[in-house]
Amino acid sequence: MAGKKQFDMDTALDAAMIQFWRDGYADTSLDDLSRATGLNRSSIYSSLGGKDTLFLRCLDLYAARYGAKYDAALSCAASEPVAAVRAFFDVTLDRIADPGLPDGCLIAQSAMAVPVLSPAVAEHAKQALGSQRLLGVL
Repeated sequence: MAGKKQFDMDTALDAAMIQFWRDGYADTSLDDLSRATGLNRSSIYSSLGGKDTLFLRCLDLYAARYGAKYDAALSCAASEPVAAVRAFFDVTLDRIADPGLPDGCLIAQSAMAVPVLSPAVAEHAKQALGSQRLLGVL
């Protein structure tokens, strides 16, 4: 069928997020994203946006996925601080132990790359970093 997407959007976004996480924004090319997602350049642009748009979507995905886990872990901090600290480290250790995930934090890595990001992407990275600080993740 003409015009029907032949890929799973969530799978493609996950693959792009891992690629950006592994190599960073500046060192990730459209060819890298194409290999990671299995999509050609025109499909990346038409379905996922350009590199900046895709990167923003990946930052949001990362923040939602891991931010929510940390937020849940820390939700009992006021009433059960020891349990919250344990839960926080459980989330961190589970992420670190996952061989399918790169080391480090995509948001912190992105904040360090602000000088090479476009102004809109840099601002988004700064906001994501600020949100993580509010959660106590960084």
